[in-house]
Amino acid sequence: EGELLTNGNMETGNPPANWNVSGASTLTSVVDERTGGVGTQSLSMVNGVGTWDQAKSDRFTLPGGYGSGLAKWIMLTGWGRKVTNSNPQLILQDDGSSNKGQITITTGTTWAYGFVIGRLNNTSPYGFVTLSNSTTVNSDESRYDDISAKPLTLSSLFSTTSYSGSTDITVQANPTITAGTQGGIVMSLDSATTPANFVIAYTN
Repeated sequence: EGELLTNGNMETGNPPANWNVSGASTLTSVVDERTGGVGTQSLSMVNGVGTWDQAKSDRFTLPGGYGSGLAKWIMLTGWGRKVTNSNPQLILQDDGSSNKGQITITTGTTWAYGFVIGRLNNTSPYGFVTLSNSTTVNSDESRYDDISAKPLTLSSLFSTTSYSGSTDITVQANPTITAGTQGGIVMSLDSATTPANFVIAYTN
């Protein structure tokens, strides 16, 4: 599915276009590209005084609009690094600014990858991505780059395995689920590419 964000690679504008200040933070385009990234720029976010400082994306429209079920599952990915004290955070929000998924990148001052999957299940066909420093201390800084938000199709949520024996079987499944993400098992799937009927059990 297509990209929902504009200028997630932070290459256009100073401060990067399509990212809006929330709080008292200072947003700046800096020459500090993560290894293997697109272009040369990243977003620097420096805290103001005593506020949760954030950069919020332009509002995006969900494919198919609201009421389109699993078209609202969104995978948010990106890169971040701590410069001074504050860890970068990636947050998926609905049109009412309620958090639907959040990941904090805690690997220190080197660039690191993070991702989270969330479902925008309100009655509005819109959403946001918010980048947030983890501290409120004046002058603390984090940096962000190559931020992406893409809708997940139903078939992309599954990893399948085939079995050619009896239809009556006992299977033990032990999925490994990363904190902040959803995971589980799917049974009796009628199609791996265009699934319509199945049994699902998951945790979030």
